[in-house]
Amino acid sequence: MSTLFNGSPIGNTTNAGLRRYPSNGIDYPVRFFNMLHFQKPNSKREMFLWAARMSESHGILARIIDTYSRYPITTIEVTGDDCENKNFWSKTLNDTLGLCEELVINGKDYYTYGNCFVSIVAPFERYLKCTKCGSYLDHNISERLDALQWKFHDFKFIGTCKTCKHQGVMVVVDEYLKTIDNIEKIRVHRWPIQHIEVKDIPIAGRKKIFYKLENKYLKGIRSGDKFMVSVIPINFIEAVKLNSRSPTIELVDSLTYHYKHEDLTEAETDGLAQPFFMAAWKDTFMCFVLRKAQECIVAEHMVPRKFIYPQQQGTTDPLAVIHGDDWRNVVQVQLRRMQNDPNEIGIMPYPLGYQQIGGDGKALSITDIMEYQDRRLLVQLGCPPELVYGGMTYSGANVALRMLENNFAYYVRKQEKFLNFIAKAISRLLSIDAPEHVKLAPFRMADDQQMSATLQMLGAQNRISETTALSGVIKGIDLEAEAKQSEKDLNAVMRIMSARQKANNLAMQYANRDATIVANQNAAASMQQQQDLQQTANSAIGNPIVYVDPTYQAEQLARIAAPERARMLLQAQASLSPERYQQLDRQMSHSPLPQPEQKPPTRKTG
Repeated sequence: MSTLFNGSPIGNTTNAGLRRYPSNGIDYPVRFFNMLHFQKPNSKREMFLWAARMSESHGILARIIDTYSRYPITTIEVTGDDCENKNFWSKTLNDTLGLCEELVINGKDYYTYGNCFVSIVAPFERYLKCTKCGSYLDHNISERLDALQWKFHDFKFIGTCKTCKHQGVMVVVDEYLKTIDNIEKIRVHRWPIQHIEVKDIPIAGRKKIFYKLENKYLKGIRSGDKFMVSVIPINFIEAVKLNSRSPTIELVDSLTYHYKHEDLTEAETDGLAQPFFMAAWKDTFMCFVLRKAQECIVAEHMVPRKFIYPQQQGTTDPLAVIHGDDWRNVVQVQLRRMQNDPNEIGIMPYPLGYQQIGGDGKALSITDIMEYQDRRLLVQLGCPPELVYGGMTYSGANVALRMLENNFAYYVRKQEKFLNFIAKAISRLLSIDAPEHVKLAPFRMADDQQMSATLQMLGAQNRISETTALSGVIKGIDLEAEAKQSEKDLNAVMRIMSARQKANNLAMQYANRDATIVANQNAAASMQQQQDLQQTANSAIGNPIVYVDPTYQAEQLARIAAPERARMLLQAQASLSPERYQQLDRQMSHSPLPQPEQKPPTRKTG
């Protein structure tokens, strides 16, 4: 048998086989390993428990797992010629079943454990069939527990038939809902990896997956919990009945999908993969050790401890001349006064010494070492530090980001395989047509501005196709589909423009009609005003005025005996026509109106 450096067998991986005890009395591991190697789990089950605890408590590792599982997930797209079928599946997978959220959770299990087991659970309704009359349609216990008087005892359903009133053991009848109306009741269920056992025969390409029931199901079935036994699959109850200590069921292969991380080919792997961060196990463990050391430093050295004591004067012991109790009482009184009033000035009759211990936590801090270890962990996990700390840029020379993009693309293909598996499983359950292909919308790591500008320039020079030129901006673009969509958009725009033109024409017609009505009303009002003024003038002079010649009008106005009335008529003429008013005014200025007669002055008598 081959041996390691000190004679330990290579095949023996236990702590006892790898540790040696040298003559100097120092317990140190084999030269090939360090101390952290012996903290590794001894089995896959223990490894999965450690992986769950580490992902929960290590912030950076949890952030990486969440980013890896969430960032590449986009909307689900369905391809095919049947538009109605494509729309149905797109709405079902995205909205009804919410598979985008399920993909994220699947990815978290995949990156945490290296495995993820997902099953499609078909909806069903449970009935209890009477053994005497055979009726069961009125005995639905899945929807309403009070629909029938029944109980579960000794793995049997006992009830009273509502038809024949027979009381006794009833037979379970599960009717699966295989209509398209019940598609929203289909459930995507993930099985806990700690309760999964796989029997894998790689050479034959066959695999069986077994699920060991959890304690919550064991307790509910054993205690006869009516809510649980009325909705869980019947094979759970049968498994507990056959083996009450360790019940196990076999998962249906056509309804169960196994995500598996790529791993080394080793013996006795049991068909399960390791978590992807197992290569960085020692550095992850070192991060926890450094964090614990930092906690001890913060707890013990950040807050200083203060001590006071009687100050020695020369070589004389202060307690030889000072009573210890008196000194303590005086100091306590001064401290209480200072706590009540921080500005208090203490007066001590004795010399007082002061010393501070601790408070040097900043000097002892190992933050730099912790940051270095965290960045080392990121490098080992293949994650660019900028993806976690921010400030990530994308350029043609950044090889690390392109490698990360390729890893994401590989992860997206895994998710697309699961989506097609789910779609085919649902189509078989409900007996409907499966979609042609299900995929995620094109994923983009980031926008490479330089590459996009180059492709657009080559497209403008007609040196590459339009599809290639636009690939730098939009991946997976289909010009044929875009052309059809453009035609539909153009027709819609033309209809909108035609409707707007009709509305504008109708609005102009209404506006012209309203303007004509207003103009006619103004003309009628003007004519009425002229007629009213003419009647006023005629009534003032006693004879109608004929508006033919301004000179004639001026002479006629001059014959009026009362000048005030002539001026009033002249002002009325000004309101009718300003030009005519000016002409009349000039005519009247050449032929002044007669002045009123004046009586001769009376002579005063002496």
